[in-house]
Amino acid sequence: MNLHRIHGRIARREGRCAYLVWLLAPLSWAWSAGNLAARFLRDIHPSGATRIPAVVVSVGNIEMGGVGKTPVTMWLGERLSRMGIRTAIVARNLAVSRGRPVAVLPGSSGGGVPVSDEALMMGARLHPRCRVFAGPDKTETALRAFRETNPQVIVIDDGFQHLGLHRDLEVVVLNARHPFGVGGIFPLGTLREHPGVISRADFLWLNRASSGATEKLARRLSAQRNWKAPFIASTVVPQQPREPDGTDASPCRVVAFAGIGRPESFRETLLDAGFEVADFLEFPDHWNYTADDTAALLLSLRNTRAERLVTTEKDAARLGRKGLRLLNPLVLPVTLSVDGAGEELLGRILDLVSERER
Repeated sequence: MNLHRIHGRIARREGRCAYLVWLLAPLSWAWSAGNLAARFLRDIHPSGATRIPAVVVSVGNIEMGGVGKTPVTMWLGERLSRMGIRTAIVARNLAVSRGRPVAVLPGSSGGGVPVSDEALMMGARLHPRCRVFAGPDKTETALRAFRETNPQVIVIDDGFQHLGLHRDLEVVVLNARHPFGVGGIFPLGTLREHPGVISRADFLWLNRASSGATEKLARRLSAQRNWKAPFIASTVVPQQPREPDGTDASPCRVVAFAGIGRPESFRETLLDAGFEVADFLEFPDHWNYTADDTAALLLSLRNTRAERLVTTEKDAARLGRKGLRLLNPLVLPVTLSVDGAGEELLGRILDLVSERER
């Protein structure tokens, strides 16, 4: 059992992993205290944050993975670009720990630097309307994006905990089913920070909303922490499945696999899209697939007599050309259906752009 699955069992208090809570509690307190101290220091020295002469919008969350911040980032990039606003996306390059930021082009970094899956996915989806930049440091990456493209708006993917860069708007994305995570603050659970920090958000975005009692409860709990921020609600909508070469395909009986924050959410999306899931293999977020993983997937395909393998856009970007050639999986893109409050966010950004240009 890998560390990702052990942490999941601890967060859900499953079996003997529940006893580890007593040992991990001091680490959770220390983690939380460190985050609160970092925000306190930034509050008393706000001039230490780098300012960029563009409207900077942060899209982040307080939970570790699987909430949907990257689809929200792409939605903003697409909408702003279509409205004629010069927009750049800045993401962290998880594939390297140091080095220069790069401009992400479809399929590659354009400079021989390895690029992480989410940045590649955004580059493939948004190019050429909206440029995507990735680097180990978001501030340096944002500065390069501004120098090269002179954008009116820079959207920072996963920017809520990046305190070195001044933001004009904070958008915090929450899972409508469990807005404050599962199990508490890391390592006891899935939260990155104390829920109280959402009081700093300008907009609260509830993803995977259902318009039912669960969403109403999420709104009520979130409003107790931040009563001023407007709510935006969105649902995940599967698109037309496609072949690795980009041509359209159709739902069928499949073996599915995913290495994302919440793989079970991909299973739900597959069922909504009309797929029959014969087997489902879960991998940790940002997983680098090995030859053994490839063999296990092909073995499951033979044993279940399923028609095809299927995976997410993010995993397809991580597999690369060689992996796609070996596995030949279908890819299921998704988009967001956003309620009318999303237009309020776009309007606020346009107002800030107008003020900045004046």
